[in-house]
Amino acid sequence: MWGPFPDAGNVRPGATGNQLDAPRPLNWTIRKLCHAAFLPSVRLLKAQKSWIERAFSKRECVHIIVSTKDPHRCCCGRLIGQHVGLPPSISSNQNDKSERLFISKKKNVSHYFLMLLVHQYVRVSYDTKPDLLLHLMTKEWQLELPKLLISVHGGLQNFELQPKLKQVFGKGLIKAAMTTGAWIFTGGVNTGVIRHVGDALKDHASKSRGKICTIGIAPWGIVENQEDLVGKDVVRPYQTMSNPLSKLTVLNSLHSHFILADNGTTGKYGAEVKLRRQLEKHISLQKINTRIGQGVPVVALIVEGGPNVISIVLEYLRDTPPVPVVVCDGSGRASDILAFGHKYSEEGGLINESLRDQLLVTIQKTFTYSRTQAQHLFIILMECMKKKELITVFRMGSEGHQDIDLAILTALLKGANASAPDQLSLALAWNRVDIARSQIFIYGQQWPVGSLEQAMLDALVLDRVDFVKLLIENGVSMHRFLTLSRLEELYNTRHGPSNTLYHLVRDVKKHILCVCVGQILMSEPGKLLQKVKVWLQEYWNITDLMAILIFSIGMVLRLQDPPLMSYGRVIYCVNIIYWYIRLLDIFGVNKYLGPYVMMIGKMTHPRVRSHCINADRCCLSLAPCGQNITTEDGTIVPLPPCKTGAWIVPAIMACYLLVANILLVNLLIAVFNNTFFEVKSISNQVWKFQRYQLIMTFHERPVLPPPLIIFSHMTMVLKHLCCRWRKHDDDERDFGLKLFITEDELKKVHDFEEQCIEEYFREKDDRFNSSNDERIRVTSERVENMAMRLEEVNEREHFMKASLQTVDIRLAQMEELIGRMAVALERVTGVDRGEVNKVRSRTSSDCTDTNYILRQSSFNSQEGNCFFCYVRLCDLFLKKIIHQFFSSFLHSHSSVLLSVFLFFGASWSLSGQIRLGFLI
Repeated sequence: MWGPFPDAGNVRPGATGNQLDAPRPLNWTIRKLCHAAFLPSVRLLKAQKSWIERAFSKRECVHIIVSTKDPHRCCCGRLIGQHVGLPPSISSNQNDKSERLFISKKKNVSHYFLMLLVHQYVRVSYDTKPDLLLHLMTKEWQLELPKLLISVHGGLQNFELQPKLKQVFGKGLIKAAMTTGAWIFTGGVNTGVIRHVGDALKDHASKSRGKICTIGIAPWGIVENQEDLVGKDVVRPYQTMSNPLSKLTVLNSLHSHFILADNGTTGKYGAEVKLRRQLEKHISLQKINTRIGQGVPVVALIVEGGPNVISIVLEYLRDTPPVPVVVCDGSGRASDILAFGHKYSEEGGLINESLRDQLLVTIQKTFTYSRTQAQHLFIILMECMKKKELITVFRMGSEGHQDIDLAILTALLKGANASAPDQLSLALAWNRVDIARSQIFIYGQQWPVGSLEQAMLDALVLDRVDFVKLLIENGVSMHRFLTLSRLEELYNTRHGPSNTLYHLVRDVKKHILCVCVGQILMSEPGKLLQKVKVWLQEYWNITDLMAILIFSIGMVLRLQDPPLMSYGRVIYCVNIIYWYIRLLDIFGVNKYLGPYVMMIGKMTHPRVRSHCINADRCCLSLAPCGQNITTEDGTIVPLPPCKTGAWIVPAIMACYLLVANILLVNLLIAVFNNTFFEVKSISNQVWKFQRYQLIMTFHERPVLPPPLIIFSHMTMVLKHLCCRWRKHDDDERDFGLKLFITEDELKKVHDFEEQCIEEYFREKDDRFNSSNDERIRVTSERVENMAMRLEEVNEREHFMKASLQTVDIRLAQMEELIGRMAVALERVTGVDRGEVNKVRSRTSSDCTDTNYILRQSSFNSQEGNCFFCYVRLCDLFLKKIIHQFFSSFLHSHSSVLLSVFLFFGASWSLSGQIRLGFLI
């Protein structure tokens, strides 16, 4: 169901006067309270509707012409009974010509609807001017002019795509539209390729990304549930469930906008073709940006499709300027035929003779065409191949096109036939630095002088950081680029700040009271008192209410004369402190700051009570004489009066110090606890390292304590001198701490060390193999191997299919040739059909031996029977030729040469056919 308010309206249909005086429901009260919030939107809608009614019109059949196919229907497709007040035409001469040319009349559009926040659509005549439609989309629907227009064409009948191809198609189409700010044009109905586009939009919408402008241009006559779309000043729900018994189709609910072309017919396609093509042409004439002189590029995306899709491709290629076409290979029917022709055709639209026959057979089988129809479609296909440089075929898994968005943008750059600076301007407008890096900045590209500097200026103005880096990498020097004139232009270029936040805050500021009251009234309890109680159960609601009341008191006091004005100012100052604290609740949105806010509350709350209990004890002290308010003789010194609210400052300071003290103490305790638990988890390792460090420290120190330690140092010096005198070298003996063990124990220690080393390396290898990077690498290698094997299987399958098609074509040619030869032999020999049938029956009765069955195994029954009947017929023809030879030799010698020629020709043909039969 479409529309956020399916039950919108002030009075229910059929309500009487007594019912109007009845108590209003709660929804009616809420609408009255919030009515002021929607007044600007209502005025805007009224202005839009008045312009739409003036600019657009619909078409209705105004003259009944009875159809020759169905006498109960008019040529427009509707039943005669559905034409109100129109007499049927009695002209029989008009009926044959009016199956497509019926009489319709323009009327002002009486129903249209702008689906607020969900979908927007309009019903227009099929001959509406495209500039009016563009004005509707950019001015009334508030759509930004696209930087790219993707027109999707394909089959209208439901078909299935390969899961992998469907995923790649949807992901690439959405990526191309999102990164370039493109519009997507489709047929709008929920069938065929449009259904797959809708599935891609559904996956995109489920991830809560940006909205994509998808415009469906559908004929009004084939839309099901048309009555749901009729109405003015209301929100109409639309049922998207299709009726399986109906020949009409429903609209795809995942499109953002709809243009319904009306030519007065019902149940017939074609009303939208001319309107859609004119609108695409008009959009292509618009400029992408004031700084970039390029028009909006248009690309056609072909997925599956019937014979009319090939004609549409030819129209795109013949247009001025031509429109590049992207064909999705593997989607079926027309797309596969176009991809096959693009792959095997040569320059000028020429194709090999054998492939031509194969392509004709494929067209016949795909579209169930006759030979003549297939040849006509083949001619159209070859006309398309004359401009094959404008056709880009996307093959899933090929090296050139990994994603369909790259294929679309590459086709645009290739089809535009523009210079390198113009291509760079397009990539800059799309903000696709990957396209610029791979397709534009290539070896051999010619760049005019100063073109890169202009691109750098555009990139700086449009805030394209990646393009600035790319241009610097490709030789743009900032020292030469930043001249005084360019710096002045950059500083003078101003982009106004976004006013979206201003408008949102203005609406919230104006209607915040309506929202607060609406929260109370929309709660679950039925009675108003219960609603208020439920609302007051939340802590923040109570504090907000108190803060608002205190603020209201301060505002009233602020409007009074002094000294009440000063009290109002003090209340303002105290009240603002609460709103600063109230901001802490908003930090809960952030996943880092939110838990800390909760920690502050949990740390502060338990300690405040204990500190308050300690503050109840009286602390008496004697004040110094200098702080007395009296003089030595006891007279009171007059002091100036205290300022209003001066006592609040120490009170607030005490509260602040109390909270800060509690927070600091609790935070210190929390830090100690955290450190304690961290050390406790590794306490065994810490104890071992500390014990080892302590033992080694005391082992290296001398035994005697100071001052007797001098004797130890003297002993060490004497030992060192003795060693030098004996060996003339440093003492290399090891005086470190060691354990003296036997050879068996030493061997065990070595085995233990080797085992530990092996265990360490094994754990290291296991850790490396179980890491995510290694698992991803191994998985990717396996996937690549599987992909290579699947590609090999796919290539073998394609080769076998091509071979089988070639064999099929040659068998068909042989059957046709054999049939022609059989007919020619019948005519030459004068054998009638009855005799041939006798030969066939005799052949079928005689062919029971093993050799015949063996020969028949390579053919089907009909082909084998025809072949051996043909052999019998040749035998009969040979006998007749011999008879004619002798008779002609007796009567006339002039015909001897001709008879001999016929004799040897028949013998050669018969022997050849017999050899062929035995070979088969």
